[in-house]
Formats: sequence, C-alpha cells, structure tokens
Amino acid sequence: GIVNRITELIANQLRITMQSINFSTSQGSFEGEIQLKLLSKEDLDSVIRKILDINGVTKVTRLS
Repeated sequence: GIVNRITELIANQLRITMQSINFSTSQGSFEGEIQLKLLSKEDLDSVIRKILDINGVTKVTRLS
C-alpha cells in the first residue's frame, strides 16, 4: 500500500533513517508523521518532492 511505498522510498531508495513513524486512518484516508534527520533544507525539499510523486499522496508538510 501507500505506507509501504513511502517507507520503501525513504529507507531503501534514499537510504535515510527514519527516527519515528506514525500513521492513522479515518474514513478511507490516512495521515502520517515521519521524523527524519537530514543534513540540509535541500535534502528535505528533495524528499518532499519524491514523496509527493507517489500516487495517492496529496500533501506533504514540514513540521519543526
């Protein structure tokens, strides 16, 4: 599913360690929070773009 595609991208393709991950579902949609440790804003922007390219992902936001 979509969660698997997101975690596959982050962990296996981009080789980024996830510090925490949490997903919840409600009425056919889901919301998730993934904490990553990245070295630069450019790395973050790249990850966000790649997650948005995954079919079914409609929004990605940065939390401080």
